[in-house]
Amino acid sequence: IFNFGVTDSARNQSGGAGNIVYGNSINIRGLGPFATLTLMNGRRPVPQGTLGASVDPGNIPAIALERVEIIADGASAVYGSDAVAGVANLILRRRYDGLGADVQYGWGDDYKEFTANAIFGHDWGSGRFTIAGQHSYRSSLNGVDRDFYNSDLRSRGGADYRVTQCVPGNLQITNSGVTTNYAIPAGGATAANLIGGTTNRCDNIKTTDILPEQETNSVSLTFDQDIGESVRFYADGLWARREGFRRSAVATQNLVVPSTNAFFVTPAGVTPPLCPANVAGVPAGTRCETVQYSFSGVYGPSSTTDIFSEVWQVTGGFDVSLSEKWNANAYLTYGRNQDHALSVGNAVDTANLAAALRSSDPATAFNPFGTAGGNSAATIAGIFNNLTDTDGKTRFLDAGLKLDG
Repeated sequence: IFNFGVTDSARNQSGGAGNIVYGNSINIRGLGPFATLTLMNGRRPVPQGTLGASVDPGNIPAIALERVEIIADGASAVYGSDAVAGVANLILRRRYDGLGADVQYGWGDDYKEFTANAIFGHDWGSGRFTIAGQHSYRSSLNGVDRDFYNSDLRSRGGADYRVTQCVPGNLQITNSGVTTNYAIPAGGATAANLIGGTTNRCDNIKTTDILPEQETNSVSLTFDQDIGESVRFYADGLWARREGFRRSAVATQNLVVPSTNAFFVTPAGVTPPLCPANVAGVPAGTRCETVQYSFSGVYGPSSTTDIFSEVWQVTGGFDVSLSEKWNANAYLTYGRNQDHALSVGNAVDTANLAAALRSSDPATAFNPFGTAGGNSAATIAGIFNNLTDTDGKTRFLDAGLKLDG
């Protein structure tokens, strides 16, 4: 089972783009989370995530699980294309009699987690019920708290994956098809200190959360009642609510800066090329250069995402013994899921940024060169007045009738 795609730690693999609430899923053989079918008590649960295409097993109280059945080979002929890699069937306890509980606390450097489970069940001979609940909390684990979490892997025999969109950034000038890089010094760029063939590299992932802060509360219920000798009524239900908070890398961008910018700096003896046609609002004949830039210097080291996910479902059905050789089963499942994520600092207002880059007024111009002055609070607020507010809702109705013998 691979920790790729729909996980609480990463979104950069198959299925990750839609996992805005950093849920988890079972991913057999690493073929992708949507190639593994996850069932609960042999039936499809409410699809979760903003794509409505995954199931988070962490929504089930751990103490409520009796067992997990795995079909580790393709089962698409029986279950459909979402079972190409296999099937995971999460079976809830139905015959627990008594009261049980457990508490767990764990900690590490700059990290802690807490989980409390409880279960109660009663069997009266012809029927039984079990109810279980779980509360769990985990603090965030940030990259700055683990020295091994970095992009430069050369000391371990790997490559250097650091990027060039930094603070201070890098100036790029292309003439006659040849691009020359100029590292912007820590004190800011001047015509004299920009040296061709130099590059700043930085590790923007270092300030992201390896694991986001999360709090989950969940309840599950099972119920069985015999009706005579040949009919059994059964029901089960699930409710889970997860809230979290995650820090990730702040916005980065290759900025096309026109010479009209109030803080424009170019290397001594170098003439930048004319601005591309897609740079609007600048006079004809204006020169432009590119600055590879991270906004962490003016906004802060991280963007933030507030996470919310809630799911509930109920199932009711009948098992009927028709004869010694034939049985019938009918069930109905209904449920809903809602996911919501609000992200700030991961996107810029393109129009306001373009206006600030071409402004000749120091009070309103954006300064990506690291020199003193510029970048007023109002200018930064205008550039970062965009946010990403995503909401996904799923309503699920599933009915089944099976005759076998």
